[in-house]
Amino acid sequence: MDTLSKTAAALQVPVGDLFASVETPQFQASVDGLEYRVAEQRDSYTKGVELISRGLGIAVLFATPILALTMHWGWHVWLVLPVYWGAGRLALEAAFRLKLDPLPPQTGSEAG
Repeated sequence: MDTLSKTAAALQVPVGDLFASVETPQFQASVDGLEYRVAEQRDSYTKGVELISRGLGIAVLFATPILALTMHWGWHVWLVLPVYWGAGRLALEAAFRLKLDPLPPQTGSEAG
C-alpha cells in the first residue's frame, strides 16, 4: 500500500484512480482506507503548522509591547504585529496551496 500511495502522490491522483476495477472488496476497503489516512495526515499536518504559527504570533504579540517600551526602538517596532499576522498568514496560505493542495497538471486539451 505504501508503494501505491507514493505512486498516486507522484501522479497527483487518488489511489483508487490507479485501478480500472477492483476485484476484491477487501482490496477496495484497503484503497479507500489509504486515501482516508492520507487525507487525515494532510489535515493533521496543516493543523499543526497553523497551531505553531498562532503560538509564535502570541509570543510576538506579548514581546512587541515589552520590547517597544523597554528598548526604546521607536514606533517602528509596532509594525511587527501587522506584518506577522498579515504577511505571515498569506505566506502560510500560499505554502499550503502550493505544497499540500496543488492543482493537478493540465492535459493538452485543458491547457490554453
